[in-house]
Amino acid sequence: MLMEIARQTVRHRLATFVGAFIALTSGVAMLSSANLVVLSANVGGMPAEEAAAINEISSLLFMLASIAAFLSVFVVAATFAFAVGRRERELALLRGIGATPRQVRRLVFLEGLLVAIAAGIVGTLLGLPGGALLVSVLVSNGLAPASFTLTLSAGTVLIAAVVSTTVCGCVATLGTLSAARRAAAIRPIEALRDAAVEPSAMTRSRWAMGLLFSVGGLATAAFGISQGGQLGGALLMFCCYPMVIGLALLAPTFVGPVTALVTALPARLTTVTGTLAAGNIRTATRRSAGTAAPVLLAVGVTVSFLGTLGVLSAAGESETRGFHREDAVVMPGSVSEAAVIRGEAAAIDGVALASTTWETRVALARIDDAWEMDSQHALGVDPSHIEQLFDVTVLAGSLREFTEDSVVVDAGQAAILGWSVGDEVRMTVPDGGAGTEVVVRVAAIFAGGEMAALPLLIPATLVEEHAPAGATPAIRVVAESDRLISSVLGDLGGIGNATGRVLTIDDWFDELMAPDRMARQAASWVLAGFVLTYTLIAVANTSLMSFGSRQREFELLKKLGATRAQTLRLIAWESLSLGATGILLGGVVAVGTCVATWLLALESLPTAPLALPWIEFLLVGGSCLLITVGTALLPTLFGSRDTRVGASTSE
Repeated sequence: MLMEIARQTVRHRLATFVGAFIALTSGVAMLSSANLVVLSANVGGMPAEEAAAINEISSLLFMLASIAAFLSVFVVAATFAFAVGRRERELALLRGIGATPRQVRRLVFLEGLLVAIAAGIVGTLLGLPGGALLVSVLVSNGLAPASFTLTLSAGTVLIAAVVSTTVCGCVATLGTLSAARRAAAIRPIEALRDAAVEPSAMTRSRWAMGLLFSVGGLATAAFGISQGGQLGGALLMFCCYPMVIGLALLAPTFVGPVTALVTALPARLTTVTGTLAAGNIRTATRRSAGTAAPVLLAVGVTVSFLGTLGVLSAAGESETRGFHREDAVVMPGSVSEAAVIRGEAAAIDGVALASTTWETRVALARIDDAWEMDSQHALGVDPSHIEQLFDVTVLAGSLREFTEDSVVVDAGQAAILGWSVGDEVRMTVPDGGAGTEVVVRVAAIFAGGEMAALPLLIPATLVEEHAPAGATPAIRVVAESDRLISSVLGDLGGIGNATGRVLTIDDWFDELMAPDRMARQAASWVLAGFVLTYTLIAVANTSLMSFGSRQREFELLKKLGATRAQTLRLIAWESLSLGATGILLGGVVAVGTCVATWLLALESLPTAPLALPWIEFLLVGGSCLLITVGTALLPTLFGSRDTRVGASTSE
């Protein structure tokens, strides 16, 4: 009986449940796509290096898809909260004819389950082309090997479908929990009430959950800062999630003061509509907070994620730049030219050192084969020039022990790899073929590597001896003093032939980091796209339902003399103010997360810069404003025309 009532309710109120359906469908499709990528990476026959790269990126995709599913709980909760609010009289009538609170609660759960079943089926089907699209995006942005393809089989599709639909059902159940409790609390007498009265903005359970999530987010941030390193960075990257959820739950307590600031401008710029919009927001704090909450989630989560990555990347670049002491780099056209350029550079007045270095990538493995690393950035250097070329503070061992059969490593890598001074490691140096394997010893460990992947320092002669055809070294030049750098650069431009290039250390560093910056930016937006897409769906859904449910109110305004244009301006000002409020609160969370990440970086790198994500904030915030205002205007734009009594045909 209840199932039939639930089915009929969903059937006749499709517009009410479409937001939850779209949110759940998108979440299932994202999760299914990520599952298919993960399962395809585990299919046998893929080279170990490619499989490791895919597993690394797919684990992040799976994590972010799971976060999107977590956020969908609040999308579903908002949808069903609006649905129950619009059906109070209907549910009160059910109570009046004998339905118990338990039956009403089960009815709401069944409605959520029906929506989840439909969303699970559609989302799983969309996950198949979604997985292929995801692979193409990863490959085109260089985040996955070009040879990687999506592997579909009955087993992989079945596993992805089961996992995704199970998560969908759990999300729907959790999302409808609050709405079901509210529906069960409706009394039969509510059927006789004609005016809609907003319930209490803050309940004890909402206070408790809001404070719990807020304190949990702050505790996670504090613990991450205290831990430092990669663990601390990972914790800070995701501490924004409990923070924005806690802030969204507590929003009714301060949405009034914040919106008072935001609506001050509209109230000044307009005669009536801005003032009326400000009054609507202040008198309906629960509704206003519910409309601003998805914007808070979108800005807080996405900008915090991108900002944290930006701060960590900026700190890494700062550490890498500080590692290099040379003033100029000469890029010769050939090996033979390099020797000539080095000799001429060393003879220039004001040059303290001209040293030949070789960039390469090596494979590492422990002697007992306990672990292997397929690709590690290494720099071949003259052992006697290390302290002049690089900023190295030796923590263990001695640079005097750096000979032809040894290496020098930073403390960050040494901790990850479990190296200590005196350890022997098998290293494969590229030679144009399968590579040459040599056994090297760890001569020294220097401070650094906490925020950046610094190169492994190996003897230049070892790289030069096995260098493949076409490989060329670089000549690193150190001036005797800073005031001589300009003259040294001018003299360097006159040596060598037309195939060589002379770069300042800053120009060389920018060229070195440019590919990494592009790859990081692409990876950040691809990964953040999961969360951003999902939260923008929540913004559109909530705004559409919030303003769509008030058409009777807007029609009454028209009957009282408001023109259609004035009504639209009222909706625009109100939605714009609520969107700006959500953006402001989300920005507070994002800035707090970025500052916490910066404090973490300062512990390892006192010169770490504070890079705030202003561009990302403007892009995400602007998208939220457009969607909030656009979806708020839709019901009135496509609704009835001017229905004022005695209204003229012209406005």
